[in-house]
Amino acid sequence: MKLLPRKRIDADSNIGKGMDLALMMLVFLGLGYLVDRWLGTHPVFMIALSLLGFAGQITKLCYDYDLKMKAHEAERAATARGGR
Repeated sequence: MKLLPRKRIDADSNIGKGMDLALMMLVFLGLGYLVDRWLGTHPVFMIALSLLGFAGQITKLCYDYDLKMKAHEAERAATARGGR
């Protein structure tokens, strides 16, 4: 019986980034729910922490993208210098 090859989910892949985004949103949503239950404020902290978590994840994605693009540009410039 031939088994299908397993593909490891890398945090650098799109699947890994999507899972990271979803899990962090659930964590912040859960923390907001717990704080709301503790303080008696119903959806205030759930909404605030969810938005904070989402903004943090989007910021992280932007910084990761910029870092990768700078690395690609440096690699391309090094290749262009070495090829001439």
